[in-house]
Amino acid sequence: MTSEEMLIKAAKKLEKYNIEQGIEIRYSDDVFQAYVMEEDLQDNMFYGDGFTLEEALTHLIYDDEGIDNIEEILRERAEEEKRELAYKNKVYWDKQLYRNA
Repeated sequence: MTSEEMLIKAAKKLEKYNIEQGIEIRYSDDVFQAYVMEEDLQDNMFYGDGFTLEEALTHLIYDDEGIDNIEEILRERAEEEKRELAYKNKVYWDKQLYRNA
Protein backbone atom coordinates (compact mmCIF):
# COMPACT_ATOMS: atom_id res chain seq x y z
CA MET A 1 0.00 0.00 0.00
CA THR A 2 1.40 3.40 -0.91
CA SER A 3 1.66 6.35 1.46
CA GLU A 4 -1.16 8.09 -0.38
CA GLU A 5 -3.45 5.07 -0.04
CA MET A 6 -2.66 4.78 3.68
CA LEU A 7 -3.42 8.48 4.20
CA ILE A 8 -6.75 8.13 2.38
CA LYS A 9 -7.69 5.03 4.42
CA ALA A 10 -6.81 6.73 7.71
CA ALA A 11 -8.61 9.96 6.77
CA LYS A 12 -11.78 8.02 5.91
CA LYS A 13 -11.64 6.19 9.24
CA LEU A 14 -11.22 9.47 11.15
CA GLU A 15 -14.06 11.07 9.20
CA LYS A 16 -16.32 8.09 9.93
CA TYR A 17 -15.92 8.77 13.66
CA ASN A 18 -16.28 12.55 13.31
CA ILE A 19 -12.69 13.31 14.24
CA GLU A 20 -12.05 16.60 12.51
CA GLN A 21 -8.33 16.83 13.21
CA GLY A 22 -6.23 15.88 10.22
CA ILE A 23 -3.12 13.77 9.96
CA GLU A 24 0.03 15.83 10.30
CA ILE A 25 3.47 14.77 9.10
CA ARG A 26 6.83 16.08 10.32
CA TYR A 27 10.35 15.18 9.32
CA SER A 28 13.07 15.90 11.84
CA ASP A 29 16.47 14.34 12.57
CA ASP A 30 15.98 11.68 9.86
CA VAL A 31 12.69 10.52 11.41
CA PHE A 32 9.19 10.90 10.01
CA GLN A 33 6.45 11.59 12.55
CA ALA A 34 2.79 11.12 11.68
CA TYR A 35 0.16 12.09 14.21
CA VAL A 36 -3.38 13.26 14.89
CA MET A 37 -3.72 15.74 17.75
CA GLU A 38 -6.38 15.64 20.46
CA GLU A 39 -9.17 18.19 20.16
CA ASP A 40 -7.66 20.31 22.93
CA LEU A 41 -4.25 20.17 21.16
CA GLN A 42 -2.48 19.04 24.32
CA ASP A 43 -1.56 15.50 23.31
CA ASN A 44 -1.37 13.10 20.39
CA MET A 45 -4.51 11.08 19.85
CA PHE A 46 -2.68 8.83 17.40
CA TYR A 47 1.06 8.75 16.74
CA GLY A 48 3.54 6.85 14.60
CA ASP A 49 7.15 7.39 13.61
CA GLY A 50 9.73 5.75 11.41
CA PHE A 51 12.69 6.24 9.11
CA THR A 52 10.38 6.26 6.07
CA LEU A 53 6.99 7.86 5.60
CA GLU A 54 5.45 4.44 4.97
CA GLU A 55 6.85 3.12 8.26
CA ALA A 56 5.51 6.11 10.20
CA LEU A 57 2.07 5.74 8.60
CA THR A 58 2.06 2.00 9.27
CA HIS A 59 2.65 2.66 12.96
CA LEU A 60 0.06 5.46 12.98
CA ILE A 61 -2.60 3.26 11.43
CA TYR A 62 -1.92 -0.36 12.39
CA ASP A 63 -0.31 -0.33 15.86
CA ASP A 64 -2.45 -1.37 18.86
CA GLU A 65 -3.19 2.29 19.61
CA GLY A 66 -3.51 3.14 15.92
CA ILE A 67 -6.31 4.54 13.81
CA ASP A 68 -7.34 1.08 12.60
CA ASN A 69 -8.38 0.24 16.19
CA ILE A 70 -10.35 3.44 16.71
CA GLU A 71 -13.58 1.62 17.62
CA GLU A 72 -11.95 -0.14 20.56
CA ILE A 73 -10.05 2.98 21.65
CA LEU A 74 -13.20 5.13 21.66
CA ARG A 75 -15.15 2.41 23.50
CA GLU A 76 -12.44 2.17 26.18
CA ARG A 77 -12.37 5.96 26.57
CA ALA A 78 -16.16 6.08 26.93
CA GLU A 79 -16.07 3.33 29.57
CA GLU A 80 -13.33 5.17 31.48
CA GLU A 81 -15.31 8.42 31.37
CA LYS A 82 -18.40 6.56 32.57
CA ARG A 83 -16.46 5.07 35.51
CA GLU A 84 -15.03 8.48 36.43
CA LEU A 85 -18.48 10.07 36.30
CA ALA A 86 -19.96 7.29 38.45
CA TYR A 87 -17.17 7.78 41.00
CA LYS A 88 -17.66 11.56 41.10
CA ASN A 89 -21.41 11.05 41.47
CA LYS A 90 -20.88 8.62 44.36
CA VAL A 91 -18.50 11.03 46.11
CA TYR A 92 -21.00 13.86 45.68
CA TRP A 93 -23.88 11.87 47.17
CA ASP A 94 -21.70 10.55 50.00
CA LYS A 95 -20.88 14.16 50.90
CA GLN A 96 -24.55 15.09 50.75
CA LEU A 97 -25.47 12.21 53.07
CA TYR A 98 -22.69 13.21 55.49
CA ARG A 99 -23.85 16.84 55.56
CA ASN A 100 -27.46 15.84 56.15
CA ALA A 101 -26.64 13.31 58.88
